[in-house]
Amino acid sequence: MYGILFFCKSLVTHNSVRDRPTKSHEYIFLLSKSPKYYYDYENVRESNGRNRRTVWFIPTEPFLGAHFATFLPKLVEPCVLAGSRPDDWVLDPFFGAGTVGVVCEQQRRKYVGIELNPRYVQLAVERIQNTERLLFSYDRERAQ
Repeated sequence: MYGILFFCKSLVTHNSVRDRPTKSHEYIFLLSKSPKYYYDYENVRESNGRNRRTVWFIPTEPFLGAHFATFLPKLVEPCVLAGSRPDDWVLDPFFGAGTVGVVCEQQRRKYVGIELNPRYVQLAVERIQNTERLLFSYDRERAQ
């Protein structure tokens, strides 16, 4: 493990625990099977030019689909940009609603998503197809 990042959520789902604080963060692990790995720190610098920090504050947005633990594209994007080049492969072993696929489509990355739940597979397919349509119509409008 080469790093642990913390994503601080601005919106927290209802949690009825009364014996401890309500969890308002998620972990992101920077993993590599070899000591030499690709990390494009320049592509994910903070807006002021500093190297990205280990605590990320990204405003949470509700997802209207049926998946309860959907990551935000704004959370996934720096991970994809830092860890891959255009046309590289990205693996998401817990594909869920397909956010990694959506970001990879937008950032010209190839991807493989693994998801066991057929309902989430269908949700991911629909999201990715809609993303492709949005990108296509955006490019068409821009070309005119």
